[in-house]
Amino acid sequence: MGAFKSHTVVTDKVKHRLEQLDYFEEGVKHWMNLSQQEYISRIEQLNNELVISWKSEQRVKALKIAIQCSKMLADTSVLQFYPSAFVLITDILDIFSKLVYERLKTKNSEVHDKTSADNAKETTQNWFYKISSIRELLPRVYVEIALLRSYEFLPKGFLEDALQRLTLMIRGIGDPLVATYLRAYL
Repeated sequence: MGAFKSHTVVTDKVKHRLEQLDYFEEGVKHWMNLSQQEYISRIEQLNNELVISWKSEQRVKALKIAIQCSKMLADTSVLQFYPSAFVLITDILDIFSKLVYERLKTKNSEVHDKTSADNAKETTQNWFYKISSIRELLPRVYVEIALLRSYEFLPKGFLEDALQRLTLMIRGIGDPLVATYLRAYL
């Protein structure tokens, strides 16, 4: 009976997290009708929310904001605005990347013994596990590319493998404009 109850608790926890991601996804859909200035101000608001979330130790919320921003790069309905949107959104991803990298760097510099070193490595791997669980291809690739610098905290060879895998994953992007900009970000 105890094993069933713990399985149910884990299932409920996963279900709740997926519902939160779906809520963010719905929020992205209403952006399609915004003017360029409204879009820019909303992007700036997301940037501020990301930094505030990070400073208040809400790492998962910061990740969700990065995912939400990445999803917006799938919209090519206003072609002439896409380059500007790309720059604005990748700036947010770069800020997220810097925050994650600095945290990992701090954890790694606190290494005093083998246990601490394993702990820093585990934290780095946890970030990449979180990213690999993003359901949609485009945000998963964008967020992982943003965090490529963090591979330095993992053993040699991980970065090279990730670059090959990401290059192949970009082939799965159907829109040639989106895929081209994604390659440029890589």
